[in-house]
Amino acid sequence: MFYTEEDDGDDGYSEKHIASQRYYRNHAYIAELFQEGCVPDVRTVVTKQRMLILQKQVQSFSFPPESARGGTAVLSTNLIGKRKEKYDESNNKFLSQMEELKSKCDIEKEEFFKTVEVQQNQKM
Repeated sequence: MFYTEEDDGDDGYSEKHIASQRYYRNHAYIAELFQEGCVPDVRTVVTKQRMLILQKQVQSFSFPPESARGGTAVLSTNLIGKRKEKYDESNNKFLSQMEELKSKCDIEKEEFFKTVEVQQNQKM
């Protein structure tokens, strides 16, 4: 497809018409130059070496080595064990504090309720 330059003579067209024709002609040139057959997309061009690197990365992500699997299992068991130890320690500490407070409190339940009744009777 070949386009010809038109004359700038006075042939009844205004400057606006001529400018619009040039605009469309230039865009047709650009469209012809940058057709996908002429200029390939750079993002689709991948070298063999780059393709091999990408394949190795995919394999390493999809199948982690056995050492990594074993390491995660050990870490998870250690973490669970540490959490259980902390829970047991805090539970034992709480129970010992409760026993200590019980020993400090000399009054029994029955005595407590009797004193509460006496106080209520005195208010009335």
